[in-house]
Formats: sequence, structure tokens, C-alpha cells
Amino acid sequence: MISYKLQNNCIDDNPTELFLDGLNSQVILKDNVSYQFSLRIIAKANNNEKIKIWKISGTVSTELTMTYKEDINPLTKGEVDDWNYSVLTEQNTKALRIFVTAETGVELTACLELYPTPEYVECNQSYQNYLDAIASKIQDDAQKLSITDIDKILKDAVVKFGIDKDFALRKKISGNGTNKYILAIELADLWTWGYSEIISIEYPAGGEPKIILDKNEYEIYDDGTKQDGSNVILRFLNVSPRTDEHFIIELTVEPKLYNYGTQNFPNTEYNFSAITNLAASMACRELAAKYAQSIDATINADVVNYNDKSAKYTSLAKEYFKQYNLLVFGSEEPTSSVEASYEIKELDSTFSDFTPYLFHRQK
Repeated sequence: MISYKLQNNCIDDNPTELFLDGLNSQVILKDNVSYQFSLRIIAKANNNEKIKIWKISGTVSTELTMTYKEDINPLTKGEVDDWNYSVLTEQNTKALRIFVTAETGVELTACLELYPTPEYVECNQSYQNYLDAIASKIQDDAQKLSITDIDKILKDAVVKFGIDKDFALRKKISGNGTNKYILAIELADLWTWGYSEIISIEYPAGGEPKIILDKNEYEIYDDGTKQDGSNVILRFLNVSPRTDEHFIIELTVEPKLYNYGTQNFPNTEYNFSAITNLAASMACRELAAKYAQSIDATINADVVNYNDKSAKYTSLAKEYFKQYNLLVFGSEEPTSSVEASYEIKELDSTFSDFTPYLFHRQK
């Protein structure tokens, strides 16, 4: 899978093309390659008072054939019925182009995921730094792991890193005069259904000292009408923020590292080291398994060599995982968060022909 983040701002009501984040360039498809794709387009204006979100999936190839559909009805807020999008490919450049027609000042963002056949990895220098660091750590001279294997391992490592070390962000939201707010609209790409959690809500925003609502003053409500999270609502139980008021949501955000575009978590040496050590550990475990499965007892020299390789990568996997744990947890082997517990039980010997036993008695 290759992921991209694209963006732009509308300067008028004509179709506006979205470009790769910070690069002002297009997504170019490889010759003779077919792709499945998933695309999420977000258009918002006037401090989130007007929003429209499309979720699209389909297939596309460099032979300029494309089929796609909207997975859900577009989520909207405000008067945005005339906002529209289009997705097309350009014959000369093989570019996959995304356009949105809205109005002046509308902010446009798109998250695009391509699943090519055959697979390959194309990325910018920032993403390449991660791949290079992992390759340097594992030293896979025999190329037992392909570049797409490393790419998948890196993405899996980012997900696990996000689970082990929560990333929290704060988002200021304008009141709408009601007690209900659709999270997919208000938080847009910050909210990942099934992952993100609300840590706290400050209301009203900017108080001195700040006022944090008790958790029993709001709830996350799913009315069951959709199963993709687009209908999940933040519902205040005792207040309805006015249109001239704001509240601030602090939430956990799933970290995402794009092949092109800016990552959504801090680009620090600490995070880089933690993720590459974890990815290297995961890669070494896969290499150890591959060499262990390659042993052929009829070829003695290879048996010795592959055994050595398997042991080497098993040892490296443990070492890199220790380094990861030191960075994230402060210990090479963090203690379990599960604590022992006990409960007092009374033994009832009401029936005279039975002797009380804590467990099953022996026959």
C-alpha cells in the first residue's frame, strides 16, 4: 500500500486540483500497473462551519480505465450542496488527479491509499530515511525481504508505536447551539473510528483556570445506522454550546506516516529512533523465520549457514526490541500492567453429605 496526503485551498468557485502536501505535484501512476484505491476528501470553510466529506473507493490503471463509487453518502455541515468532486487520470502524464468545486477560501485535504499490482514503493526523502535506517539495521544482503515487505513492516511498527505511546492532540471546536456533534465532521482526519478516544473536554474554552467537564457530562453515541463510524456523535448531556462559544477536545490520534506528505505526529529523533528500532526488530523476526524455514538437511553447508543466520536475526530482533522498550517504557523488559488480585469466598457446608471444597473434590 502506498499512501499520499494531498491538499490545496480554493481561490474561486472553479474546480481546484489537490496536490501532494508541500510538493505542489501530482500522483503519477506507473506504466502497466493496476491499482485498487481508497480516497477520503475533506472540504471545510469558515472555521469548520461548512464541511463536506467524501469517501471513495475503486480501481484505476495507467491504461486510463477507472471505476469508483462513494462508500457512504457525503457527510455535510452547513449549506454545501453544490460542492462537488471529480477524480480522473491524464493520458500524457499518467497522473491521478483530484478536483473539488466549492467556493473561495475552502480548505481541501485528501488522503489517498493505492494498492498496486505488482507492488512497489515510491516515496519522498523523509519516508526514505525510515526505510534506509531499517535496511541499515537489518543488513539483509540476501534480500530475503522485499522493499514492499519493509514498507509494510514500517507501517505496522507505526501502528504499534501509537498503541504503546498514545499521541494526544487538542482541537478547538465552535459551538452549534445544540448538544450533538458528529465526530467525523468536527475532528475530520484526526478521528479514527475504533482507535481514537476522548481524553477530556474543556468547556467553555479559555477559562482561567480551565474548566474540564466530568466524564459523566458527555457521551459518545452510535445510533447504529452505519457501521463505518461516520454516524458516531459526541453528545453533551447537560449543556449545549452556543454559536459564540467554543470547546476543546483532547483526544488520542492514530499516528500516520505517509509515503508523500507530512506525518501527523512530531517529527523528532526520539520518535524516529523508536519506530525504526521496532521495525528492525519485526523485520529481524521475519528474517529469522525465513532462514529457519530454508534449512535443507541434504545440504550440510547450507544447514550450518542458515542456522547461523536464523540465530543471528533472532538475537538482533531481541536487541532492537530491548532498545525500543528502553526508549518507550524506560526498561528493556517492561513489567506487565496486569496485577494479581484475590477475592474472599465463603465455603458453604449446608448439605451434611458433602464436605466443602474450594475446587472440585476428587472422586
